[in-house]
Amino acid sequence: MANLNKTMPIEEIISRVTSIAHKYNAKRLDLFGSFARGTQTERNIINYYEV
Repeated sequence: MANLNKTMPIEEIISRVTSIAHKYNAKRLDLFGSFARGTQTERNIINYYEV
């Protein structure tokens, strides 16, 4: 399990999410919340859903 107290670089987040999406044959993921708005902080989570 990931260390939730560690800030992860955006490149690593994209890589991990992409890997999971490919593993489960996701056709599309939509990002919403603070990351989508560009207002995220170290304490925010990433919100996305599969369409």
